[in-house]
Amino acid sequence: MLTYPMNITTLEELQEKFNSVLSTITEKQSLINLELQEIDNYLNYTAPPRRHKMDFHIEPETDAIFKLQVDLNRRKLLKKAFNGFNVYGKYELPVNNRNTQGMIDLDNNVVKQASELAKYFKWLKELEVETSSKIRSKKSSLTHKQKMLALHYLGLDLSKFENTNSAKVLSKILDLDYDNTRKYLSYLAFGKNEVRTKNNFETLLKIFDIQGFEEITNTIKKDIEKL
Repeated sequence: MLTYPMNITTLEELQEKFNSVLSTITEKQSLINLELQEIDNYLNYTAPPRRHKMDFHIEPETDAIFKLQVDLNRRKLLKKAFNGFNVYGKYELPVNNRNTQGMIDLDNNVVKQASELAKYFKWLKELEVETSSKIRSKKSSLTHKQKMLALHYLGLDLSKFENTNSAKVLSKILDLDYDNTRKYLSYLAFGKNEVRTKNNFETLLKIFDIQGFEEITNTIKKDIEKL
């Protein structure tokens, strides 16, 4: 069986290459998920059966950022060692007295590569959780007043309900202060006040205009003219 020198790609090298791509895009969560999927694909890839003995198989190009030098003959070992490191934190090669020293050295390098890949996989999973948490916790750029005013333009009409009760429910839905919610409810529909300001109108005008709410944008423009 053919053996060859094998360079081991370290965790630091894998991280550096991934971060260089991650820093250039906005869909960070998607890139992380893609790389995790590509690791799984790499570990489970098998070559199609050869029609002729002289057929030379070239592994297809993928979207993976990581690049490893583990050929298909050692892919099963890589997966087994990867699972060992990923689940149990260790993996030991079984003793095989029939192997030559070159094959033993190559197998040892595959195990070392599996260790680095398992660390990379774990790092990506942690990065996935961290990124997902940042997305969930990202605060809206709209102020309390602007959020209330936006709901008004979207058709929220609580005029037939008592302000106190409406404010209690609305403040819980929006996760905003109750006292201000109750106060702002009285300012939504008419006049010039601390909610219905030119700045708030113009902020909402941009948002609704981008999303194609023509009727609402026309209403806001008319309200701006009345100030």
